[in-house]
Amino acid sequence: MLLEYTKDELISNLDVVPFSTLTETLKEFMLSKGIEQIKDSTKKHIRRKLEKAVGDKLIIFPDERGKLLVLSHNPDRQQLAERNQTLRKELAVWRNNTLETNKLSEKVAL
Repeated sequence: MLLEYTKDELISNLDVVPFSTLTETLKEFMLSKGIEQIKDSTKKHIRRKLEKAVGDKLIIFPDERGKLLVLSHNPDRQQLAERNQTLRKELAVWRNNTLETNKLSEKVAL
C-alpha cells in the first residue's frame, strides 16, 4: 500500500510531501488490515525500506526545522517552471486579499 501510494502519487506528481504523511498512510493501511500497533522498528526503518523499493526515484531531505520531506527525483524543467508560475499567481492573489482585508480592518476600526 505504501509503495503503491509512493509510486502513484509522489513519483508522478511534483508535490513535496512530509515524510510523516507516508508514515500516516502506512498506519491507516495497517489499521485497515487489523494491525493496531506499529512496532518502533517498523517506524524506524520505513525510510530505508522505501529507498530500497523505489531506488533513486525519490529525494528525501530535511526542511529548515529538520522535518523530512519527500520529492520526486525526476521533475523536468518545464514542470518546475509551470509549477513555479502557478505558485507565483497564487501568492499574488493571497497578497492582494491580505491587503484588502487590512484596508477593511482599518476602515472598520475607524
